[in-house]
Amino acid sequence: MNVLSPCLMMQYTSEGLKRIDAPATSLQEAIQYEPSDGVYTIANTQGGDKVLNLSYHLQRLTNSAHHAEIGLTLDAATLRQALRAVIETAQFGDVRFRITIPRATPNMPYLSVEPFQGIPEQLIQNGIQVITAKDSARHHPTTKDTAWMMERQKLLANLPAHIYEVILLDERGFLLEGTSSNFYAIRGGELYTATAGVLKGSIQQIVLQLAPSILPVHPYPIHQFEMGYITEAFITSSSRLIVPVIGIDHVAVNDGKPGEFTQKLRHQLLEWASDHLETI
Repeated sequence: MNVLSPCLMMQYTSEGLKRIDAPATSLQEAIQYEPSDGVYTIANTQGGDKVLNLSYHLQRLTNSAHHAEIGLTLDAATLRQALRAVIETAQFGDVRFRITIPRATPNMPYLSVEPFQGIPEQLIQNGIQVITAKDSARHHPTTKDTAWMMERQKLLANLPAHIYEVILLDERGFLLEGTSSNFYAIRGGELYTATAGVLKGSIQQIVLQLAPSILPVHPYPIHQFEMGYITEAFITSSSRLIVPVIGIDHVAVNDGKPGEFTQKLRHQLLEWASDHLETI
């Protein structure tokens, strides 16, 4: 594998793809070199040229542009072709990629890729710790805009090493979502997850389809005053699928161990995902 750079950034133009020379070593660092006003989507490849729910990601990107009143007319086929070309140029193998649509030039998207490492297996097996942030709900939750990337960086700055994610609380104290994930809690043998006031994640939509065969599902969040009654919790995202949460605000969930329902859901989701990979 001939790795050209730790992170490859390119822009699609009327003259073809042009490389952006910037000293970024990751997608996180690349944020500062991409447009600060626009919308984006992030996902990862599997097997080199396949993406889970790619059509959903591209449709959500189009919807985000519409909600943000950005005049995107570039079609999904063109975006797929450009993404394939960037991935082939990078020669990273599997990648994590971001497509950013600038407000100023919506039909000249930025495409950035980095090698995809995936979440460490020990976090899947042992679970993660999260903390909550008061009054931190997103201002435009249905739109995945670049302004949120900046806000997200502030929330994640200076986190203790053992804290993996921050869960956003609205002004009333309800647990909405993570900075880059959807959040779920199990209370009394029933599943709760916010479906309003949050970004509807591609994996969340699948969990809402699969979970009712395992336990009752309620499409709304729990309140911070109910956290003592949570018996299991987890987060989801396209690159991590389901990750168990074993502690919230330094209080153990399920005695600090991944729960039975969470493990069953992850197993079902893995089976579903293997059958729903799309070729770019």
